Amino acid sequence: TTISKDHEAYLGSDLLSIAREKGGIIKPAVPLVCGSLTPEVGGLLREMAALKKSASYFSGRDFSFSIKDSGVFDYNGLSWRFTDLALALSGRYQRGNAALVLGALEVTQEKFPVSEAAVREGLKTVFWPGRLEVIWQRPMVILDGAHNGEGVRALVEEMRNLQGLKNKAKLLFAAMKDKDWSLMLGELADVASEVVLTRVSMERSADPSDMAKAVPSNIPYTIIGDSREAMRFQLEKARPDDVILVTGSLYLLGEVRPLILKMRGVEARSRMAITG
Repeated sequence: TTISKDHEAYLGSDLLSIAREKGGIIKPAVPLVCGSLTPEVGGLLREMAALKKSASYFSGRDFSFSIKDSGVFDYNGLSWRFTDLALALSGRYQRGNAALVLGALEVTQEKFPVSEAAVREGLKTVFWPGRLEVIWQRPMVILDGAHNGEGVRALVEEMRNLQGLKNKAKLLFAAMKDKDWSLMLGELADVASEVVLTRVSMERSADPSDMAKAVPSNIPYTIIGDSREAMRFQLEKARPDDVILVTGSLYLLGEVRPLILKMRGVEARSRMAITG
């Protein structure tokens, strides 16, 4: 996919170093298919692929996509020309990810043939928990596993464009120590009215008291050390027209998602009992 700053302690502190490490997975004579990259990163990966006699294919050069007003998108590849593709996932960046998948499918068509009908059905029915997932409607609860600057920026852009979103979100946030949580909180401040800081049940989890220092002064925050209690706190005080955004860590989503589904089920059963 794209190359961004993440896991700097392990991969390197700049994009080229990170790309060089990630390029280590290139296998001899196995095609390399890449998403949108900077010219420098793209050039480096092309060189690494050439050394292993691997063909390389890049978004924007070998395949592309264009989004229409209705949210459907067109794909133009090496030979495939698909129009009005419907994708079950939300977000412009997911159309880019889908185009990357189509590029990989097209490159491997000879060994793994896939029909246009199968492509359309797969895109239309795909489900990815924790990626702009609206798990509850009233209040609207959105789960997104963004855990680095690039992911959070994409999330913020989608939150701004979300149809029917009138209010800023009540943010539930946790992150790992090795992530740039200060940057993420700064980006999320544009779409947040308040923040609940928490932690997950892992030693790697960042301390909410440390993260509180990165919350802009105009945004009120609360610290609740247990992620499930923090989620329950948000849900129990929410009004029907509120928006709750849960992000910062996939581990956070893993801990609170079962609780949300359980509470949503209880609410649904209570509503049925009242109306029945």
